[in-house]
Amino acid sequence: MMWRSKLLLALIIYFAGFATAVYYLAPADAKANGGGTRTGGFGFSSQASESGSAEFGKVAGASMRKFVTFAEEKAVQLGEIIKKELAEQKKK
Repeated sequence: MMWRSKLLLALIIYFAGFATAVYYLAPADAKANGGGTRTGGFGFSSQASESGSAEFGKVAGASMRKFVTFAEEKAVQLGEIIKKELAEQKKK
């Protein structure tokens, strides 16, 4: 019975995500927008959006480099631990 409940949960999550995507991408009627036209997401002007995305790109790039170096260090440490464990097992 456990696999059935997992399958049901996965299907519910999948279709909830699909319904959310359809709702988000569906066009809104003019009454919902207050009669105005939609110029951009969240009301940002294009110039402010471009400068914000450039800053975000710099911060995201620095964060990704920091994450990659951290992951590389931990991978080396894990490799050393695995080598030690394998060496101990071969001795026995």
